[in-house]
Amino acid sequence: MPKIPELMDAVVGFVNETLNILALPLEDLHQVMKKSFGKGRYHAEAAYREVFKLGNQDILAAPEFKGSPKLSRALDGRFHQRAG
Repeated sequence: MPKIPELMDAVVGFVNETLNILALPLEDLHQVMKKSFGKGRYHAEAAYREVFKLGNQDILAAPEFKGSPKLSRALDGRFHQRAG
């Protein structure tokens, strides 16, 4: 798990580019959601479930995001899923 400075680099990078959800442990994604969007574990777990359990590349298809249109607009196009 990255240390706080590395995590903050990821959060700062997130503002300007996309993040690879496949490279983030759930706890790190939780921190990114919290620091960047004021959202927490509920949405981080929904994103993880869509990608890792359901195999859906569109995390915004989760019901949790449909109930948060402002968050969905902010997240649109901000994550990618490229192995490697």
